[in-house]
Parts: sequence; structure tokens; C-alpha cells
Amino acid sequence: MAKHPHIQQFDDVDTASVAKRISDEKLTGIAAIASEIAAEIYGLELLARNIQTIQNNFTRFILLEKEKTNSHVTPNKASFKVTIRNQPGGLAKLLTMIADKGLDLSKIQSIPVIEKPWEYAFFIDAEFGDYLKYKEAMELIKEDFGGLKIFGEYTSRKA
Repeated sequence: MAKHPHIQQFDDVDTASVAKRISDEKLTGIAAIASEIAAEIYGLELLARNIQTIQNNFTRFILLEKEKTNSHVTPNKASFKVTIRNQPGGLAKLLTMIADKGLDLSKIQSIPVIEKPWEYAFFIDAEFGDYLKYKEAMELIKEDFGGLKIFGEYTSRKA
């Protein structure tokens, strides 16, 4: 955007749907950052290539199912939220316990809990080799640290 300070940038649903909307509604003076395939499909002019700021950036996808199937595959990754009580060293104790149970954090993000000043929720993605140790960690979180909400357990398929 530094090369084009006159261009206004807006977030939207996703890149392909914006390209489709530009084509369907025959919008002019509007561009979308989308794939070359989207430009081909929707008959749009390609203005620039390789505009990403991070050269080795890639998109990850996850497949979700509405109901659990009778799969015999043991999960090795989970996404969950922990709300820890406001106590000295609370986060350090949580992270130490998680590490002791063999969980490898691939993401952690904190947000303040609006209705509880000085408390924070941590959104965590973790990978593990031992499902029983992971379950033990989740029980310890419930008992010793505060709230726990598991968003999903799944099998990681790294590319």
C-alpha cells in the first residue's frame, strides 16, 4: 500500500467472493486481491502479481465435520480456550504444566475477559503425541486454572 497511498483498503469475506461480486455487479474502480484462477474464472483483468509482503506465506485449511464419525484415528492436535484466574505466575504455571504433559503449542493468543477485569482468555492450538497425556492436561486445566472450552480435536496433516 505504500506504493499506492491513494487506494483505500477494506476487509471483506474472502478474496474469491469479492472477485465474483466485482464481476457479477460489473463494479469499476474496485479491485480485489485474489488468485489468478479467480481472475480467470470471473473474467477480471490482472493488475499485479506477487504482491504479498511475506514471500513464503501460505494458507492452511482445516476440514470440519458436523457430527463425530466412528473414526479410529486418534487426534494429535487440539484447539481450546483457557481462562486463567488472576494469580501471580498463573500463565507460567499453565505453560509449564502443558509442556510437562508433552503438548507442543503451535499458537497462543490472549484476549482480556471483558466482564472480569484482569483476567485473560488464551486461545491455544497444541499438538501432542500421547492422547491420554493431553486429556490429563485438560483435566488439570479445569481443576487448577479456571475455565476450559475445547473447540476441537483433530488429526494434523502437515504438508
